[in-house]
Amino acid sequence: YTIAIPIQANPTSREILEKFSRHIIQPFGLPKKGIVTDGARNFSNNLSNTFSAVLGLQQLESAHTTPEQTPQKEST
Repeated sequence: YTIAIPIQANPTSREILEKFSRHIIQPFGLPKKGIVTDGARNFSNNLSNTFSAVLGLQQLESAHTTPEQTPQKEST
């Protein structure tokens, strides 16, 4: 199932990881497979890679179905 957690626009990696820890890991425990993301830059960096490695989580990227959905389009 899906869990939706409110977060501000353009969150930092730290904000995402704090919410993930508080609202997913603390109540439910570690995911068995990994973390699925859209490949955005705020979750594809050293902090999130270290977080995943320390917890033994695989980072999985969801499939992009159109060119507009690629992370490169998010650059400003």
